[in-house]
Amino acid sequence: TSNSWGGGAYSQALFDAFANSPALHIAGAGNNGTDNDQRPFYPSSYDMPNMIAVAATDHNDQKARFSCYGANTVHLAAPGVSILSTVPNNGYAAYNGTSMATPHVSGVAGLIATAYPQASNEEIRQRLLLSTDPVEAMQGRSTTGGRLNAAQAVENDQVAPAAPNDLRAVETAPSSVTMQWTATGDDSWCGQAAAYQLRVSDRPIEDLEQARLIATARPAVTGTLERATIAVEPSAEARTLHVALEVLDNVGNTSEVRFATVEVPASAPPDPPNP
Repeated sequence: TSNSWGGGAYSQALFDAFANSPALHIAGAGNNGTDNDQRPFYPSSYDMPNMIAVAATDHNDQKARFSCYGANTVHLAAPGVSILSTVPNNGYAAYNGTSMATPHVSGVAGLIATAYPQASNEEIRQRLLLSTDPVEAMQGRSTTGGRLNAAQAVENDQVAPAAPNDLRAVETAPSSVTMQWTATGDDSWCGQAAAYQLRVSDRPIEDLEQARLIATARPAVTGTLERATIAVEPSAEARTLHVALEVLDNVGNTSEVRFATVEVPASAPPDPPNP
């Protein structure tokens, strides 16, 4: 569904309608110029796995002045400034808005579904988000930090990224662990991958979905040493953490998973009170 509309307060009925629908929902992030992490804009701010929130960018890949954004609640951007549209009486006019950006994403979703008729909505969503072009204006303002790329979204890519074989801890402390690995490529060791999925658990990881997902930066060029810091709840006892990492390309191919264990030191006991 393509939703070039929005506004108003949270509606449980509307949330339920979107959540219970099997469709993939694509919605404008809003034109208030505000941070949706702080001031939600519905329906795009409904937190559900079948929703994509779309910001607007201009022809210079700058965030449109009016566009809402959100590091955690807006997913990607698409062109939304001076977009030619049909109007009554067989005419055309140019308009601005995330309402103009949203149909670009919906249209590419249709292209993916046409090219890959067996693709699930989750696979279509993954292709849309993993295939974005990184743009500076959306870094820290959306979950992908990128702008829609139709060609990359429909690419017929059968080669998965290589696995990061050197995953290991390089710094440990009672409240944090820093992991390091070498960036692999989009196609084995060629090109540049699209995303990482770094997960952590206090028990051996058998089901990735059950382990906590850690936010990571977008992959750097092949061969770069990558790092990510995992926050840890301090404990009076030393313990073992289990870490898993896989690499994704722009169409959702995943590398083999690599695992590591990390010994987290105990926190220092508090100083005794002065007599």
